[in-house]
Amino acid sequence: VCANGMETSSLYAKCFQTAESFRWAGHPDWMQLLGLTYYLGDIVPLLDVPPSTLLPAMWNGPEYICRVFLKNNILIPNEGYQMLRLAELGLDLPSHRDLLEFEDQGVEHLVMEFANVLSAQESMMENEECATVWDTHYKFIAEKYGMNQLSW
Repeated sequence: VCANGMETSSLYAKCFQTAESFRWAGHPDWMQLLGLTYYLGDIVPLLDVPPSTLLPAMWNGPEYICRVFLKNNILIPNEGYQMLRLAELGLDLPSHRDLLEFEDQGVEHLVMEFANVLSAQESMMENEECATVWDTHYKFIAEKYGMNQLSW
């Protein structure tokens, strides 16, 4: 069971369903990649290492993924990094503007759109569907942005 109470098999489907939601909404491939990886931070509590070595208490799951992307020089636009860092504020972002850094102010609309897509998801995908869309679509996006092999 992940940090959010979701079963790991459901997490697999949730990651792909999230990416597909961004794809169906017509968002660019780098946002689809963020959708695919957004929930991966939920697995950190399952890893057999002291949590403080992976996820400092002040980081949330998406921020951990942001740090992994930075460490691996993933080639998404800077807005993508900002969106991951701010994602947990989601639809509450307008009431937390005082927490934003100057450069974050330009991505508020993207964070809100990201949150809207996350909250509008309807159904879960089957594992077979996930494997198919990986092989036909997301594998190529991951390669395009330098995610061939990640160091965690």
